Amino acid sequence: MFTGLLTPGSVLFFLYYMSTFKELKDVILGCASRANSSFQAGASNLVDIAINNAVIHAQRNQDFEWNKGTVTMACSPKGSIDTVLDEAGEAVKIKRIIKAYGTAVPTGDYDLSIPYLSKVSQIGDNTKARLNLTHVDRDTSRVIHQGKVVYMSPSPGDVYTLYFEAVKWLPRLSRDNDTNFLFDYAFDYLLYRSIVELNFYVREDERFNVTKDMIMSAWQSVIAWDASLISPTETEIEL
Repeated sequence: MFTGLLTPGSVLFFLYYMSTFKELKDVILGCASRANSSFQAGASNLVDIAINNAVIHAQRNQDFEWNKGTVTMACSPKGSIDTVLDEAGEAVKIKRIIKAYGTAVPTGDYDLSIPYLSKVSQIGDNTKARLNLTHVDRDTSRVIHQGKVVYMSPSPGDVYTLYFEAVKWLPRLSRDNDTNFLFDYAFDYLLYRSIVELNFYVREDERFNVTKDMIMSAWQSVIAWDASLISPTETEIEL
């Protein structure tokens, strides 16, 4: 069992100087004293899978500020969260929609959101309005979300584009030079979590000893860093 190299202090060097997919793989392989080929399983590499799982795990647990942004969705007359583009026009997967602009193109100045709700909530609003139990106007523009399907009601036409603020998923890592902000600001967490993931693929007597305290301490530091990205601005607005 590996017990020697993985301590918070030993990761400090890598935290500042290691920032790519290949570099993280090299650190893991160095700790294991094994060649990359020993983790090859057919067309898949177990170290690659472990690192990608660590990145996914972090995103499942936190809506990172740097993952948020404006996205567009083409509808005809309905759209899908599988066909979303970012501000650069690149296809992107989204974790969740934060705010809906409808068909209004956001400019960053006086943008206004419109109601964004599930189909079940829409049915409830429509039913209450029909029964005169509420002042909800069924003709007010709103964006409806059901599973992967998203659309505007009432429909503005057969073909239209919707705009949202959303939390995006980071793209999967595959090339040696692939990287993202977690490699720069959460390298220690990625290292620890990747090794935990890798432990599922190796024999018990070859597993790495990464304590829960090490992972939790690194994760709490990542959360604190992410919170600091927006907190000062919010404080200034409140004042």
